[in-house]
This record gives sequence, C-alpha cells and structure tokens, in this order.
Amino acid sequence: MILTASDFFSGAGGSSEGLEQAGYRVEIAASEVHRYKTVIVENVPEFTGWTLYQWWLDGMRALGYREQTVILDAADFGMPQRRIRYFAVFTRNDLPLPDLDYLPTPLEPASTILDDNLGKPVTRRLYVTPQIEQILEKDVPHLVTYRRNAKARRADQNPLATITAGGNHHGIATLTDDGPRFRMLTNRECARAQGFPDTYRFVGTTAEVKKMVGNAVPVGVARWLGEQVAESLTTRQEPAA
Repeated sequence: MILTASDFFSGAGGSSEGLEQAGYRVEIAASEVHRYKTVIVENVPEFTGWTLYQWWLDGMRALGYREQTVILDAADFGMPQRRIRYFAVFTRNDLPLPDLDYLPTPLEPASTILDDNLGKPVTRRLYVTPQIEQILEKDVPHLVTYRRNAKARRADQNPLATITAGGNHHGIATLTDDGPRFRMLTNRECARAQGFPDTYRFVGTTAEVKKMVGNAVPVGVARWLGEQVAESLTTRQEPAA
C-alpha cells in the first residue's frame, strides 16, 4: 500500500487541520483490515511536527509494523528537480526490513527536460523581471521562479525547484541579441521533471493535469523505494526480533 499525503499537509502554511479533515488515519484502518506486507507513506518533512505524529506511529506499531523513516531528495535519484520529502516505510514484524541506504546519483540539470522554445519577448515588467535582469550570458536558458528572493540559475547547471500542485511557479528566461525572452514551463516539462516519459498520458483539463503532476511522487524515488521493498520481500532471511 502506498499513501501520498503531501496535499493534506503543505509546507507552505499547512496545518494538521487538513490531515484531520482528510481522514489521514486511513492507512491505519486499511492496514488493520488488509494486513499489508508493507505500507509506504509520503509527505513533506514538516509532517513530523504534527501533534498526533507519535500517536500515528504507535497506531501502526500496535498493528504489528516496524517503521523506517527517511528524508529523500528527488535530485539524488536522477530527477532534474529539488524535491525533499518524508517517507515512512512500515513493514510487518514477520518480514525483513528493506535496505534504505543509497548513494546519490549525479545531478541532472533542468535543461534535459526543456523544449526548444525560448518563449516570447519580454515587453513589460514581470514579477520575475529582477531575476531576468541578473542574467549575463546570452543564449543560455535560465530558471526563474515565482517565489520571493529567488535568483536566476542556469538551466544547464541546476535542477528545478520543487514542482507543486498549486500552480506553475517555474519559468525559463533567455537573454538574446534582441533582448530577453520568457515563458512558463509546460505541464509536459513538469511531468518530465517528475520522471514521467512523454508517452505517459494524463487525462484531464490543464489545471487538473498540473495538479496530478505536482502531487505525484517522482518516478525515480518511487521506483527505488519499490525495488528496495520488493527485494526485501523476496529475500529469505530471519525476521527481526
């Protein structure tokens, strides 16, 4: 069982109220009924500050699970995006624990997921204009972000900031001989940053797809966790005491 709950507890001003309203205890109830071999939960790191966090862990322990908690950055798993998330892996007491140690992969720059489109000429002042004015290299796409105190960063040397479900904050700016050009990232580019191949089909409106992409667990991270769990479940060894 895999539960993704970042939309219940947002690092950008979220609170435990959303968790309570969303019935965040669903994994405890479901695990009690189905006795899953493994349960994986994803959330923002601030989740550990939830008032009922220890109670939540105790609930899974009472059902016969041991927890492993890790903080993972998608950029360490081949994703061209900085996305730091909390993961809890619950394993039944009668089964071996997965190995959650890893070696980070080389950094993947955002340029690997960008289309060959510099955007339109900048003809008016934008929120990201101060960032665009920082660009000195011509014909080099830079990442600009709709966030306070953000700085322009070369797309061929840096990953994206976190792809979120709450709107598109990512733009591309390029200084040309004719002046600066700018555009926002497309849903497809954001999906690539999350690890989805172009053959993956999303169904819904532009806004719905944007939310789906932002809420997804990056493919590289999900694959690694799944592989580690699968390996532990197929390894014959004595369960932990």
